[in-house]
Amino acid sequence: HLGKVYAIEACGDSYNFLKINAALNQLANISIHHLAISDWVGKCKLYYDSGNWGHSIVKKFSSEYEIVECKTLNNFFEDNEITSCNFIKFNCEWSEFPILFNTTKKTFECIDNMLILYHCDLWSKHTESDLIKHLQANGFQCIICNQSLTRGWIVAKRF
Repeated sequence: HLGKVYAIEACGDSYNFLKINAALNQLANISIHHLAISDWVGKCKLYYDSGNWGHSIVKKFSSEYEIVECKTLNNFFEDNEITSCNFIKFNCEWSEFPILFNTTKKTFECIDNMLILYHCDLWSKHTESDLIKHLQANGFQCIICNQSLTRGWIVAKRF
C-alpha cells in the first residue's frame, strides 16, 4: 500500500517540472499543488532569487516575481481532509517561522514527524530556539542537525 504524497510548490516552473516528473514516473499516489503555504489565505508575491531557486514570499530578492495562491497549513489540511500525516518537510525560504507559529494545535496533532529547514539569517523576528519551544509546546521532541551560524534543520518528532 502506497502512502499519499502531497507536493506543494509555489514556483510555476518548478511546479510544472514536478507535474511532468510525476507523470513520466506514473506516480498515482501524488497530489501536486501550485500554491504557497503561508500564514494567511489569499494571493502573494513569490520573489525570484537568481541562481539557486530559493524563491521567497517573505524576502524581496529582486523585482521579478509571480503571483501565487497562498493558504495556511491549517487550511491545506482541512481542504484536503488530512487527518494523519506521517512526515512533512518544510523548505520554504524563511516562511517556516510564520507558517509554524500560525499552525493550530489541531493541525499539529495530525503530524507525526517534521523536518524543518530554518533560515534565521533573513528572518529576524524569531530564533530557532523560539521555534523549538513552540514545537515542544505542541507535543514535539526536537533536535537540530546540520547547523551553521544562521541556518539548520530541526527534526521534530511527536512524543
